[in-house]
Amino acid sequence: MEWFRKELAAGRIESAYHGHSHAVLIAHAESADDLERWLDQIPLSELVDREVEPLSDLFEHMEGVLKFLQKAVRSTENIR
Repeated sequence: MEWFRKELAAGRIESAYHGHSHAVLIAHAESADDLERWLDQIPLSELVDREVEPLSDLFEHMEGVLKFLQKAVRSTENIR
C-alpha cells in the first residue's frame, strides 16, 4: 500500500480504482518500456497478470473519427 501512496503523491499515478478482481491505474510514462519497468516495481507484481492499454486524448481521437466519417460520407455521395 505504501508504494501506491508514494507513487500517487509523486504524481506518477493519476488515479487508481478497484473493480471486481482487478485494479485500474491511470499512470504517466514516457514510453511503453518505461511503463513496463515501472510496473515491475509494484510489490508482488510477479504474482499477478496485467494488461496495459495506452490511452489518448478523447477529443483528439474523436476529431480523427469525425474526419474519417465525413470523408466516408463524401465518398458515398460521389457514388450516387
